[in-house]
Amino acid sequence: MSSSSPPAASAPAPTPPCTWRRALASLAKTLRHRRDIATDAITGTFGVGALAHRPKGGYHLWVSLPEQSDSRQFASDALTRGVSITPGHNYFVSTNGTPHIRISYIAAPSPADIADAIGRLAAVLPRGR
Repeated sequence: MSSSSPPAASAPAPTPPCTWRRALASLAKTLRHRRDIATDAITGTFGVGALAHRPKGGYHLWVSLPEQSDSRQFASDALTRGVSITPGHNYFVSTNGTPHIRISYIAAPSPADIADAIGRLAAVLPRGR
């Protein structure tokens, strides 16, 4: 007599540590490359002082705007240029201080798109920056 039990489900094999480390190293290299492209484009578009901190990791950059800027309006104007950024105002309890925007360099389809998008923000900057 034969039993027709369903086949036993097998758990996925654990990822070997060396494979996981290689994947993390590859991701870190990719993110560093994207960060470097973004920081160079920000410096070229917004000026040297716009990027107060260059992070060692992560995938966002905080960019200072001119004092009289409104980060929400800047983000709205950026959308008209096809660039999605986040107003820094969303992350602060008070509205005092220098206005900022948050730029993510992870979501762009390619590194070239990062530089292109940041370059398009020059049209949104107030004159004289």
